[in-house]
Amino acid sequence: MSYNMRGFQSGLAMVRDLSMDFSIIAVQEHWLRSDSLDRLGMVNDNFCFYGVSGMNEAVSSSLLKGRPFGGTAFLWNSCLNNNIKVLDASPDGRCLAISITLNEKVVVMFNVYLPCLESSPIYDADLDEYIGFIERY
Repeated sequence: MSYNMRGFQSGLAMVRDLSMDFSIIAVQEHWLRSDSLDRLGMVNDNFCFYGVSGMNEAVSSSLLKGRPFGGTAFLWNSCLNNNIKVLDASPDGRCLAISITLNEKVVVMFNVYLPCLESSPIYDADLDEYIGFIERY
């Protein structure tokens, strides 16, 4: 399952509900800083997680102004712990890759939070970066 949280507090109840029906959940826009990613553990006691913040650059360069933003994470039922391997995350927190091994087959899953569509060189460069991230696997 994939879900855009639109903020951790806004989406927590829905992700908790989803964890009752799905073994793996990809979330985007959790809006958590790196030092508060452990809050993803509040979703379900039977779930593990790996997340990345979308705010590392903003927090490191100055005081955070405005609302929080970005971030991606995977949450999975802990019964899958031995089957899941975190592969990589992009520095900006928009891409995350994990592999899942089931019945000797390996599946790579990507969680990508794409920028809003616009016609600009910056958008094209961002999109190229995310496609390059995926192509590595």
